[in-house]
Amino acid sequence: MNAWIAKWNVKDAVRPGVEHDWATALAKHLPIRSFGQAEGKDGRKLGNIAVHDRVICYQSDRKHIVGLCKVLEVDSQAGDPFVVLGRLHRFMRPRLRVELIALNPELTDLPAFKPGNLSTFRSLAWDDMVLILRACGLSDHEIAKLVDDEARTVEV
Repeated sequence: MNAWIAKWNVKDAVRPGVEHDWATALAKHLPIRSFGQAEGKDGRKLGNIAVHDRVICYQSDRKHIVGLCKVLEVDSQAGDPFVVLGRLHRFMRPRLRVELIALNPELTDLPAFKPGNLSTFRSLAWDDMVLILRACGLSDHEIAKLVDDEARTVEV
């Protein structure tokens, strides 16, 4: 199981009919279909993302963390690759990146927070994901429940 950060951006949205706002998508309690690119093997856009991976939801135009999802389905072979995500946790108040860095300066240089393409999935070290979730106010007990492979998501 791997960790990712998925960056959405409403301001630069280019796909009509596709959600680009994490807060809206997570509020619906439905599986979320996401497109994008990730560090892939053999040139496949979503080649390294796998079912059960964890994805931190980052709204890059507002620079805040909105929640955490679990990968339910991956189709990296399609002409238009996609992943289906199930919501694990939505923060009642999105956490600004600058607030997280103030709480934990180790987060300053994370490659996941660097600028990139719209709808980008960036790999994240497992320990860095835990640091982000702690800085967002989750306890170690809550984090353990969310990263457990049996963590509940929205039914597909």
